[in-house]
Amino acid sequence: MKKIFYLIFAISSLLRSQEINSEYNLDFEKLTLEGMPQDWFEWGSLSCAVDTVNKISGRYSISITSTDKTKFGSVAYSLPTYLKGKEITLEGFIKTKNVIGQVGLLLRIDKNNDAIEFDNMSLSPVTGTTDWKKYKITKPLHNGADAVYVGGIISGTGKVWFDNFNVLIDGESILDYSEKVLSLNNPDNDTRFSNGSNFYLDSPSKKQIDNLEKLGILWGFLKYKSPYVAQGNYNFDYELLEKLAFIDNDSFEYDLEKWKESLMNTPPYLGSHYYLDFMKFSLNPIFENEVVFPNMKFNDDGLKLIALFRYWACIEYLFPYKDMTDSGWKGILSKYIPKFLAADDELSYKLLLIELFKETGDSHAALYDLGKCIDEYFGLYEAPIEIKFIENQVVVSNFRGVDGVKLGDEVIAFDNEDIINRIARIKKYTIASNGASENRDVLRKLLCTNKDNVIIRFKRKNEIYEVKVKTGSIKYFVDNKPSHMELAEDVGYIYPASLKRNEITEIIKKYKNKKGLIFDFRCYPSDNIVYTASELLLPARKEFAQFTATDLQNLGQFRFKNTASTGHENPDYYKGKVVVLIDEQTQSNAEFTVMAFQVIPNVKIIGSQTAGADGDVSKIILPGNIYTMMSGIGVYYPNYGPTQRIGIIPDIKVFPTKKGIMQNKDEILERALLYIKYNN
Repeated sequence: MKKIFYLIFAISSLLRSQEINSEYNLDFEKLTLEGMPQDWFEWGSLSCAVDTVNKISGRYSISITSTDKTKFGSVAYSLPTYLKGKEITLEGFIKTKNVIGQVGLLLRIDKNNDAIEFDNMSLSPVTGTTDWKKYKITKPLHNGADAVYVGGIISGTGKVWFDNFNVLIDGESILDYSEKVLSLNNPDNDTRFSNGSNFYLDSPSKKQIDNLEKLGILWGFLKYKSPYVAQGNYNFDYELLEKLAFIDNDSFEYDLEKWKESLMNTPPYLGSHYYLDFMKFSLNPIFENEVVFPNMKFNDDGLKLIALFRYWACIEYLFPYKDMTDSGWKGILSKYIPKFLAADDELSYKLLLIELFKETGDSHAALYDLGKCIDEYFGLYEAPIEIKFIENQVVVSNFRGVDGVKLGDEVIAFDNEDIINRIARIKKYTIASNGASENRDVLRKLLCTNKDNVIIRFKRKNEIYEVKVKTGSIKYFVDNKPSHMELAEDVGYIYPASLKRNEITEIIKKYKNKKGLIFDFRCYPSDNIVYTASELLLPARKEFAQFTATDLQNLGQFRFKNTASTGHENPDYYKGKVVVLIDEQTQSNAEFTVMAFQVIPNVKIIGSQTAGADGDVSKIILPGNIYTMMSGIGVYYPNYGPTQRIGIIPDIKVFPTKKGIMQNKDEILERALLYIKYNN
């Protein structure tokens, strides 16, 4: 038997590979050659032993003995994850001797390396010396869980015996389940459209587009609202493909209404949802059981419509900022149905997806796994030149090995393409929450090409000149700033992108007597310092954010659910000035951390508008083995002020200037030092 300590995810790959098996060893009667219960594993720092004397029935029980009050030990078993139902119950017999601490049954459900349900009887533990007694615990059962663990646990000292476990799904023992019952109506067994939809529609009429729009809207509604669909009774992608064949029927609207009635004529289903779950603490949605169609043919109109309708429904019911989209979300289907039907090759399809993602105005809707054709479209190689938008010009801010170029030179053409036209072409496929993040991401692609050498045209004052530049796929500009350093005027500087894990605490303590601290968040933090740093900088606990989320019973309605606070009673908090630097590079976790820092006494935010994409993300999978992300929860200030698209607005606005670039100055950092020195 394998011994596994501390980290449950160390065994997850092994446990997920367990075959479906109706032969469970919940009574410990089957032993391995080593004499330990088959399929059970030790979890913790204590060893288990088989006992042939103290048992409730059969030949064996299992025991754990502890002489160290600081340790815990557990014996655990992984159940197959295909079990479906509203709730799961673990029953088992426990006997104890001289237990100081606690003993209990153990039930844990994991998803995405997160324990979404957990019970170890900590609220009603078994202690002292007790004879055999039956106990039970119950938790909600989640479809699509990565792992379901049952077992027994001891924390503290003493000895415990466990025997005759049983697991029930909605009151029915899993020993009575059969694989035939479990696979009944299983969408995974539906193979109707495994090789494609066979639906093709050239030059659609207005009526066909209107009917497809009605179908897409209803399909999305039923996917997330129908109790039958929620229970996993259908491959709902395939149900959509079946309906496509009838869009020309005169009775199409009537048929849709009847379809709706047939799937909604039952009380709401209060169990888990086949296509959807939520993270236990952050509450952002988890999209599940979505078919990726990895061998998709890009002229398959049915699969392309699945991509459009699936993404539309995700945003319609699960995106907290749907009302902040530029053109509204309701009209998206009628706008994009003709475009998706016309996109008959891989590049056209994937560029169209980018256009669709862009409609959300969410910088988190980045591009993932879009393949080589998209990489080649934007360019596989880049010039060894860094650029910034300065005073409405594209200006050189750094370069490597390019003769004749100077800092501050304006780029006016790239590969014989006027830079203004090039910006407009790239901007069409740049997903961003606001203008600041859009400019940032346009610049990342602006000097990319598929050529080994490229001609770049520059302007310096009134002189225009061209340089032939060698390109490459390497990263020319490595961010190698140290995590912290001392600056002039008794100031400590901290760069979160370079922080080692838990290093921030020691840095702040080291700089405790400095006149000022500068936190440079013009980067993405390498460690989560939202709470560890601010707790050393605050005199008391302060609320700094609140969150909106939806749930299965109210899909599409977002309510304020949780708040975030940081700090504690701390008379020894840092009392010097705190300056936070921000710009368009400040996004997501960096923005959330800055929000926490905004409640620090004597804090000043200096720089320019941030990216405006805050909060945890949710992954959306689409046909063609493509995935994207969306902001999964709404993030707001305690006064209900939004951050999405707006970002963090600085107290002191500072923008780099062309003169500063030419002099190789960091004007935002210089302004921070000026503030600390003169308090203005």
